[in-house]
Amino acid sequence: MSGRESFRYRTASGDSDPSCPAGTPSGFKCLNAAQINAAYTAANGVSPGVNAASYCLSCKTKTRRYVANDTTVGDGINTGGYRFNASTPTNNDTYTAKFDFNLTDRQTLFVRGNYQDDNIGQAPAFPDARRTFHLVSP
Repeated sequence: MSGRESFRYRTASGDSDPSCPAGTPSGFKCLNAAQINAAYTAANGVSPGVNAASYCLSCKTKTRRYVANDTTVGDGINTGGYRFNASTPTNNDTYTAKFDFNLTDRQTLFVRGNYQDDNIGQAPAFPDARRTFHLVSP
């Protein structure tokens, strides 16, 4: 595994772990893959092993494509939110037609139709992601 190889977590008691990497705030402890496997084995008798790819996904804070810029979500150390401005284009394509027919001097007939094809753009998950649209049902 590359990058920071321990998963940091906030402790309820505020205790700190001196073995955590430099830059870890006080009140956090750390677990590496071997410690997670040992805890799982102690609790269950066997460990399926830690998936290195998913484990390191939370560890590689410096190599992430988008660095968190929103601290209102996440745990403030391993995960966080990413906010950006995104347009949500809307196409309101609605067509209405009415046809009046005079069948006789005393009888009339009319036909009215409506076609609605509204598309509302959804904000993409990330700035360079493809925008998606969904059809609004009338």
